[in-house]
Amino acid sequence: MIGHELGVTLHQIFVGARRARHQFITVEHLLLALLDNPSAVEVLRACACPIEDLRSSLQDFVSAHTPVMSQSSEIDSLPTLGFHRVIQRAQMHVQPRSSRQTEVTGADVLVAIFGEKDSHAAYYLHQQGVTRLDLTTCISRGIASAQGEGGAESPGEQDRKGEEWLDRLIEQQRDSEIGPLIAQAVAQARQARQEFVTVEHLLLALLDSASVAQVLRACACNIEDLRKGLQGFVSERSPVLPPGSQAHTQPTLGFMLVVQRAVMTLVARGASNGQEEVTGVQMLQAIFGESDSQAVYCLHQQGVMWPDVSKVIGPGGIGEFEQVSSHSRQHQHPLQCVMEEA
Repeated sequence: MIGHELGVTLHQIFVGARRARHQFITVEHLLLALLDNPSAVEVLRACACPIEDLRSSLQDFVSAHTPVMSQSSEIDSLPTLGFHRVIQRAQMHVQPRSSRQTEVTGADVLVAIFGEKDSHAAYYLHQQGVTRLDLTTCISRGIASAQGEGGAESPGEQDRKGEEWLDRLIEQQRDSEIGPLIAQAVAQARQARQEFVTVEHLLLALLDSASVAQVLRACACNIEDLRKGLQGFVSERSPVLPPGSQAHTQPTLGFMLVVQRAVMTLVARGASNGQEEVTGVQMLQAIFGESDSQAVYCLHQQGVMWPDVSKVIGPGGIGEFEQVSSHSRQHQHPLQCVMEEA
């Protein structure tokens, strides 16, 4: 559900575009309007984004590149497909993060914009030093959390819920192929007292899976070089909990979405092929959905691309997240139940 605050922002976008007689309403229009959205501004400030510089770049782009309708034309500004995809992606991102959040906020839409990686909106965010990981980290810490009854969760509540989610996930998958691998990723982060367990921790653990290693070798990947790159990133870039802190290691939103993406694929396909457990290879496929992550960058650096992995695996890969989400909720796979409770 679109929150009231975001609803006001969307209304302003349409009114402004029609007033300017713009033929299309783009992702850049959306990001520009979010610079006046309280929850989006809060998370951007937490990421040290120079908002006025970002606003200036977006205003110049929208003014120079948006087709304008003639005065004789009937005004009917149309949202682009990219605009629609961002809103849909934001709605899907809300569900796995918190059972208490039922409304999409401006902060959720900011994260979803990074899915439009070829857009100028994503380019300008990167230009100002804002990454998807920065945003999801701020949101995981409770910055720009959902508004509504009860307000934002306290840091202690967030820590407890995140830790419980990880423990439920490990217990649920204890006897499966991915269970020990997820436990390994979480254990590594906890032992190092790192604040978050990330997609990079997960990919690092997947390198110890025989099936994943087989697929990567078939893609001519140098696994040890990939391992070193991931270990260096995790060691250097993972925030460490301060001494004496009672906080616990939390899963990032990207980590949770990779798990859910793999689960939804299994549920959508399991009825036809009898598969009952998520495999390491399916987790590897799901990681490519986090296109802005360092994990995917490291895979690309080793020459491993999504089409290569799909070709090695054969037909029936992970598919589109949107096409399988409704099926998975309908059939309530056990791992999906873990995601619903997060």
